[in-house]
Amino acid sequence: MVYPANHEYLTVHWAVGSAPVEFGQFGLRLSGTPASQVKVDSYAPIVQTWWAAANTQMPSYLKLVSLKLVDLGVDGNYLPDVEAFEHVYGPAIAGGGTATSIYPLQAAMVVSLTTGVLRGRAHQGRIYVPPINQPLTGAQLIDTTFLDAFMTTTKTMLDGLNAAQAQKLAVMSKVGAGRSLPVTGFYVDSRIDTQRRRAGSQVGSRATRVLV
Repeated sequence: MVYPANHEYLTVHWAVGSAPVEFGQFGLRLSGTPASQVKVDSYAPIVQTWWAAANTQMPSYLKLVSLKLVDLGVDGNYLPDVEAFEHVYGPAIAGGGTATSIYPLQAAMVVSLTTGVLRGRAHQGRIYVPPINQPLTGAQLIDTTFLDAFMTTTKTMLDGLNAAQAQKLAVMSKVGAGRSLPVTGFYVDSRIDTQRRRAGSQVGSRATRVLV
């Protein structure tokens, strides 16, 4: 099973200011190669603007740390003798959310990337971003007003990444001969999801009791 062609993979990395040992990331695939420092630097202000925007409502305790761009082969691994190009934000960029809602570190919002087809291989992809810094409704959902504001800035970011370089955002599958389709839109689920591998380094404590 292979991807249809070599391509670029852009990852967005953040740290948890209140738990410095914890980090998170999400990734986007872009059609074509080669990766370069110029490219990752061109993406950096686009992602920073999204992260720090008040309407994105990213929690202020989450800090945007870096972007990484690398060429992947059809097997999904680094191409031989290539390096990852990194843009490090100095200092790290705090989220622009001003509310006080705090979610578990493994909580996530799902942004589903859509294409021009409704089903089949590579018809849809997804990224898992932190929950916006807003309380849930009584139905345990994100309020549509807050969700709409988040989607507006997210669209601006995805449009900006598409316009910055010749490479375009794509959903890719490596089933069979592989398939790649350009991203044409997205939607966001109002339900909070989980990414269990996050919060793996968070140190907790146990309170125990002995029954008589």
